[in-house]
Amino acid sequence: MREDEEALDHLLSVLDEAGATYRFGAPLDLRWMRRGWSSHFEFAHEGIRVRTDFFTRPPRLDQLELERLWLDQEGRTPPFTGLVELAKLKMTQREKDYPVIGELARLMESPADQLRFSRSAYDLCRLCRDPPELAAELAEERSLLALATEPDADPERDRRLAAERSPCDRVRNGPAISPRPTPPITPITVTCRGQFLSEEDLDLKNLEWDELIAAWNAWLRQASASDETDAGDYSHGVFVGIQEPGRRGRDVDVPSL
Repeated sequence: MREDEEALDHLLSVLDEAGATYRFGAPLDLRWMRRGWSSHFEFAHEGIRVRTDFFTRPPRLDQLELERLWLDQEGRTPPFTGLVELAKLKMTQREKDYPVIGELARLMESPADQLRFSRSAYDLCRLCRDPPELAAELAEERSLLALATEPDADPERDRRLAAERSPCDRVRNGPAISPRPTPPITPITVTCRGQFLSEEDLDLKNLEWDELIAAWNAWLRQASASDETDAGDYSHGVFVGIQEPGRRGRDVDVPSL
C-alpha cells in the first residue's frame, strides 16, 4: 500500500466491510509501516478464508525500485509486483520460499535475472554456458556463478547454493534492508485505530507482566488454532487446498503450543 493517510483510510474501510480480524503482527498504522513492519489480517469471502499482509516498505526493495514499481503499475487494477521484485520479497528466512524463487526465475525473460535468482544447479550450468561472458560479469554480484560453468557435480557449488538460503550468508553478501532513510526514533503512544482490536489488545500497556505473558500466549494459541487443518496448504494457507509437493495435509505431524 502507499504510505499515506488516504490509502490507509481506504484500506481500513474495506477491511471493516469484510469483517476482517487481525492476525499476529503489527497494527495497521503508518507509524509502524514507516519502520518496515507488516500488518496481517484474515477474513472470509464466499466461504474462502483470505489472509492478507500489508506493508508500505517492502523488504529488500530500495526506494528507486519501489517508485518504479508504482509508476509501472499506475492505472492497473489491481497493481502487482513483477517477477524480479517478487523474488526479492521471497528471500526470507523460510526454507519453503526458495523453491518458489527458483520457479519465478524460470519465468523471467532476462537471462541476467535468471542467473541472479535461479535455484537450480542444472539451470545455472546451462545459463552460464550461453553466453559465458554474462555469467562472468555477474559473478561479482553473485559469487556462486564462478562455480557454475561446468556441468559435472560440484559439492562446493551445491554447498554455496544451499548457503544462500542462510540469513547470515545473505547479510554478508548483499543488502537485506532498504537504505531508505527513516524518521528519528521517538517514543510511540499506541493510539492506533481499534476497530479490529479487542479491549485486551488496546489495554496491553496497562497489564501486569504476568497478565501480559498470558495475553501473549493466548494470542499465539489463537494464531496456531488452524495448524492441523492447513499444515499441508501452500504458503501458510494463503491458497487453501493447494498442496505442497510431498506433503499430505492433515497427515503432517504439527507440534502444538
